[in-house]
Amino acid sequence: MTAAGRFFFLPDTTLITTLRYDRAVRAPSRDDMPPDVVRRNIVELTPSLLYKPGEFGGFVEYTLRFLEEPGGRRFAHASRIGVLWDAPLDRTRRWRLPGKWQFEISYAATEVEELGDDQGLSVRVHVKTNLKQVLGREKVPPTGN
Repeated sequence: MTAAGRFFFLPDTTLITTLRYDRAVRAPSRDDMPPDVVRRNIVELTPSLLYKPGEFGGFVEYTLRFLEEPGGRRFAHASRIGVLWDAPLDRTRRWRLPGKWQFEISYAATEVEELGDDQGLSVRVHVKTNLKQVLGREKVPPTGN
């Protein structure tokens, strides 16, 4: 479940909060799981701030995870801070890429109780398209050069 809202006192800033629940269940065909697969129940809360006044923007995100595993319960903390670029439609059309593209680069850090921490760069590409765009059959209005 995700909720988002803009701040009236901070223009171009959006607060996004996500609550996730992932429950591992036993199913008849899943009894013989590989030994390296851990059956987990996960509850995750992620508040984040997005500042995007135009084509470029920045974000900060924090995630609190509650993990329930056969070996016990533990908390995990993760955070990301980064920048994003919403590629303009006329540019992606010149590159012959279908749909709307967004690129992110961020620094990410994760700490899991009793297991240690991990950190590094994270790169994401979001693409919003449809089958007509991918096949090149959607009528696209001409762009100005």
